Amino acid sequence: MTTDVQQFEAHLPAFLSQFALALRAGYSVGQIVEGLGTEMPEPIVQALRQVDAEVKAGMPLADAFDHWLARTPHEALNLFVATLKAQRQTGGNLADKLDWLGQILPYRQKIV
Repeated sequence: MTTDVQQFEAHLPAFLSQFALALRAGYSVGQIVEGLGTEMPEPIVQALRQVDAEVKAGMPLADAFDHWLARTPHEALNLFVATLKAQRQTGGNLADKLDWLGQILPYRQKIV
């Protein structure tokens, strides 16, 4: 039986890929969170539903992602949240950044 951490790590590359594809299709980050919150496997789907609920309750998106990170302290998730925040401050192509992150994560896991 796999743990939530193992499941999270196993599904993170697909999550990042789907997130990037949705960005390229023109969806906003909020729309992507809502959409992937019905499509991704556990435990990511539950976390996205919580992020979506917090945003719909009036919480800023960045804070909702910070709460996800607090609930699921994981280095790869930290990199994802940091990437989102950096992109919001500096601009650029978030889809490309997420693709790059999805490519390096498997190598980081082998090293660590």
